[in-house]
Amino acid sequence: MISGAIIAFSVIKYGKTKFREELINTSSNDLKLGKWWETVIGVLVPLQVVILLGWWIWRSATEFAPETWYNPFDPYSVATCVVQWSILATLLWSINRTLIWRTEGK
Repeated sequence: MISGAIIAFSVIKYGKTKFREELINTSSNDLKLGKWWETVIGVLVPLQVVILLGWWIWRSATEFAPETWYNPFDPYSVATCVVQWSILATLLWSINRTLIWRTEGK
């Protein structure tokens, strides 16, 4: 889910049409995607991520680990995933800022 969300976000940020026309629908590629793909990557994939992630959090909190879903030290808790995702996001954001800083020479 997270990988799909990151890929969809990256494609949306790059530009769905630009991505489709410049990187997928090339002369060297036999696969040609139509405009429908932009709707899938821009609407359906993010919607699926939100629904599935919400469903997983709900089930974790009510069925899988109802007593410990908020405990970040329990291996099956929602809080563990949120803490890990936050650490990863912060780390990747920091690396990105460092690379931008080095590239711009500031």
